[in-house]
Amino acid sequence: MNLYPLNDVAKNAAKYANEGVTIHQQWLCSHCHVKQTMGEANIFYTSGECEECGQVTDIARDGCNFVAVINVSVQSARSAARH
Repeated sequence: MNLYPLNDVAKNAAKYANEGVTIHQQWLCSHCHVKQTMGEANIFYTSGECEECGQVTDIARDGCNFVAVINVSVQSARSAARH
């Protein structure tokens, strides 16, 4: 996973969140290098505790990324498939 400066990532993610997309911050633990995903949507943190090793990573220093969850209804998906 590519990591980018926190402020740049948060600014980019806000564009999607403002359109109704659900965003979850992702980062790599600086201790055990396991990818982590924050459970709370549309919030960016400057540090995070690893679920694997329990150590804290300075996300503001190390960078992060995000995953976008686009909420598409079944009806919208069927309609789009017909066109």
